[in-house]
Amino acid sequence: MKKSNGCNFLFMSLDMEAAGSDTDILMLNGILGESVTFPLNIQESQEVTSIAWNSKTSVAFVVPGNSGAEPTVSITHQNYHERINVSGQNYNLELRNLRMEDSGIYKADINTKTPEKFTTTTRCYNLQVYHIALGLHARRTGLLSGLAVLALLIIILSSVLLFLLCKRRQDAASKRTVYAYITASRDTQRAESRIYDEIPPSKSEKPSTQDSKPPGTSSYEIVI
Repeated sequence: MKKSNGCNFLFMSLDMEAAGSDTDILMLNGILGESVTFPLNIQESQEVTSIAWNSKTSVAFVVPGNSGAEPTVSITHQNYHERINVSGQNYNLELRNLRMEDSGIYKADINTKTPEKFTTTTRCYNLQVYHIALGLHARRTGLLSGLAVLALLIIILSSVLLFLLCKRRQDAASKRTVYAYITASRDTQRAESRIYDEIPPSKSEKPSTQDSKPPGTSSYEIVI
């Protein structure tokens, strides 16, 4: 008896040292009357001995089958009767025909073993069950939000393009105005030059008195 008790104590100590938990809560969403799957993400190298599912009450107890056979699933609460299915490959639990009262926290205690030790890993889930009308409302709200963002982007892009177009037109108009002013200035200067070139010498200009006197006459007048 003592030897047996010592062995049991050693086994319990080894089991406690090997125990572990994964406390990250995975969010799951389901629709009323539909199904949802709780993924366990068990590695192929892990040898599962049993899985205990619990929520507000106990849910199910799963024991893997021998030599690849289907696992044995024991439903531990009547609320889950004929609504649970467990995959024989990865032991994921599927809950069918969802009810509103199925919402809540679920825990899976996964017991695995190796040649050296036994390990218990706990996975946590937060299941939220929605009525289909609420689901459609959420989808509609998301769709409307997406359309609003798209419309806002279109308005912003249109405003930017319109601003750039107006600025380009203003720049083009300014360039045409400067070019017209320079051209007009050059034409005015050319016209003035032609006017000055076309004016003949004035005929009203009279020769000087000295030039009108006959040659040989002195330019001095004798006063008597």
